[in-house]
Amino acid sequence: MKLGSARLVLRYPQIRLPLLGSLIGRVPLGVATVALLLGVQAATGSTKASGIVTAAATVGVAVGAVVQGRMLDRLPRKAVLASFACVHIAALCLLAVATSAKAPLVPLAGLALLFGLSVPSLTATTRWLMRSIVTEDELPAAFTLDTVVLQFLFVIGPSVAAVATSLFGPSPALFGCAACTLAGTAIFLRTAAADLLVPASKPVKSTVDSLGGQVRPTLYIAVFLLAMAFLSTSSGFLELGITELATVRQGSLEPVGIAFSAMSIGSLVGGLAFGALKWKSPLAKQYLLLAAGNAALLAVLTTLPAFGVFYVVIAIAGMFLSPLASLASQTLDRLAPPSAWMQTQSWGTVANTAGQTAGLAAGGIVAGLAGPKLAFACSAGAVALAAVVAMPTLLRASRKAPNRAEEPAPALVPEEKT
Repeated sequence: MKLGSARLVLRYPQIRLPLLGSLIGRVPLGVATVALLLGVQAATGSTKASGIVTAAATVGVAVGAVVQGRMLDRLPRKAVLASFACVHIAALCLLAVATSAKAPLVPLAGLALLFGLSVPSLTATTRWLMRSIVTEDELPAAFTLDTVVLQFLFVIGPSVAAVATSLFGPSPALFGCAACTLAGTAIFLRTAAADLLVPASKPVKSTVDSLGGQVRPTLYIAVFLLAMAFLSTSSGFLELGITELATVRQGSLEPVGIAFSAMSIGSLVGGLAFGALKWKSPLAKQYLLLAAGNAALLAVLTTLPAFGVFYVVIAIAGMFLSPLASLASQTLDRLAPPSAWMQTQSWGTVANTAGQTAGLAAGGIVAGLAGPKLAFACSAGAVALAAVVAMPTLLRASRKAPNRAEEPAPALVPEEKT
């Protein structure tokens, strides 16, 4: 039976607890960085220091994702995930103590790097469980569901961090993140579905050879990762363009929060709607249509409309974000070798992180020198460029069904209606 809605994936009772654990365990993704930024600012009194510490955490995330992805492809996945979670919890607790004690910049940056390196790959492992449980027809809805969950965390995370930090201080907020990582990972790993977290079977000479080989993505995947980076760059240009427009037009950053809230709500709605539809068109056509719609709406922002219209346009533009992210996950899923599936997903994390960082840096320069209109134009152009660069890989992925030959057979069945 084909299930066209992401919510119907929850008919599989074995998915519910892992998804709940993954949700709790990934709360720090939206909260910890903001709490860390505020904590370092309070500890050092320097915006520059908080930027350096946050950059160290970002570098750690990019490097750690690749290392952990390779380990997850070759070593017992439950053990790898548990080990990284333990280090991550320790790093969060040490950061909480260090910010409270007003530690110097170097120890803070070192702990932030460790924090980033040790982020447990709950997103990749959650999607592996889903693809091991649901049917091929239901996989797009499953990936969209997880994308919406992740988007929800990024929507509420900064607000939760700001409120928790203002009420209790940055250290309790970081301790709270450590507790979420502990509880979420424990729930996730103790479910019956987690037994499906086994690497694809492939003979290897040794553990060292296993971890050291095949670390580079294929050409098609590498090109697609570049497209993912361009797409993430768009958000950086957009964020700085909105900030510049609000500063120039209103002298206040209040419109920035409203605009991003509108875009985030649009992304949630768009993701749920996308998961509820049954798409018969190939991945390439879906991606092209969604990217074209998103780029066109971002281009409308170059007219610098009144803020009321601006909020409506950016909310509609946001509706394309979760579907595009879901299609990216599906593309990597189809093209990843079974023996390097986790690592391929981790390269996606690196591409998104690098693109977001580059977009913020370039967006600040463009918006500051040329104004918000050019920043919005660059944002739209980045989406269009991403679609063009991604097309060869998308066409290849559209012709290739998911390869499950080396995966455990789906042993779990949906809950029967009575």
